[in-house]
Amino acid sequence: MRYPILTRSTTESLAREMVATGFAPNWELERTWVGSGQEVDLGPLGAAMADMRETFESRDPKAVNDSPEAFEGRFAGDVHRALRDLPIEALDDPGFWRFLSLVDFWWFVAIREAPAIGRGNVMTYVNGGKECVPFRMFLRAQAIRRDDDYSLAGALPKAADFWRSHVLRVKTGTAPPLARSFARLQKEKLMVSDDVRPFARRINRLWSNIVFQEWEDDDCDKLLAGLYAEMHSGQDSHDEPRSLES
Repeated sequence: MRYPILTRSTTESLAREMVATGFAPNWELERTWVGSGQEVDLGPLGAAMADMRETFESRDPKAVNDSPEAFEGRFAGDVHRALRDLPIEALDDPGFWRFLSLVDFWWFVAIREAPAIGRGNVMTYVNGGKECVPFRMFLRAQAIRRDDDYSLAGALPKAADFWRSHVLRVKTGTAPPLARSFARLQKEKLMVSDDVRPFARRINRLWSNIVFQEWEDDDCDKLLAGLYAEMHSGQDSHDEPRSLES
């Protein structure tokens, strides 16, 4: 199959022009095709984005659950569902995510990251890396997916740093049972940054002797509940937490 990409240089020049002028490029001329044969089907993504935009434009801007941050989580599952069966070559290609950023997601990127874009930082959110808006939505949903249940992706309406710093940028994001347990615990406890950071460091240290991908949700739930209890029982933060088998 073949899929569309944008080069980094093309993405940067187009994104900056779109910010400055509202310019809408002719994507037929700007995109490059990779691979051969039948084109990947982006119809499901287009439908998901149309639904997201319609819902977003009818939201209550003053409601926490209707903020751009909340929408990123709420619709992450729809993005993953629409793209998850595409060839791995496309999903692993930053150029593909650059294309999606400007063609399908630009209306949301421009709103979601307006403060940073206003300071001239646009490439971070469209360049195909882990801060690229569509890619991080996909990764968030992938991290917590259980069969076709993506509800945890939108369970924390104000949790951008939680997902970026403590799930997607570390190994936790590669182990859905652990990511789900962490999200459930944070939903229940609503730890502030000063608490969640040392707690996440405790989790990260456990990777040296635990393969969390092989664990069940219940085991992860018990482990994290124990870590949380220890952290709030006055235990020295430098002590190594006990494992589930201790």
